[in-house]
Amino acid sequence: MEEEKRLKYVEQGARLREYAEEKYGTLARLERKIDVRQKSLSQYANGRNGMGVDLLTKLALDGCDINWLLTGIKYQREPATDNLVRENIDPRQIYELQTRLEEITKRLEQLENNTIS
Repeated sequence: MEEEKRLKYVEQGARLREYAEEKYGTLARLERKIDVRQKSLSQYANGRNGMGVDLLTKLALDGCDINWLLTGIKYQREPATDNLVRENIDPRQIYELQTRLEEITKRLEQLENNTIS
């Protein structure tokens, strides 16, 4: 793994551990809460792997600031016009839309390959 990517994973892992400890006291409690295997979450927290969409979605649904988790930059309120858009987004809606988009993408690939029955 290239050094820059490894450092990014280590920083993200440290923030994941910080989130777990602040909200649940331990990484193990977070693992149980979001239903992730202990070994997997430990690898992310130790910076061995990058976090995937499924884990990030679970963390967002749990209330984690994903922007902060990935970049270290805390979400800050923008001017009032921007607030109206951002404050009405529910992480569950994002997850549902993402799932639907994946289904549509798969269907389009099938259409392109003429494999639809």
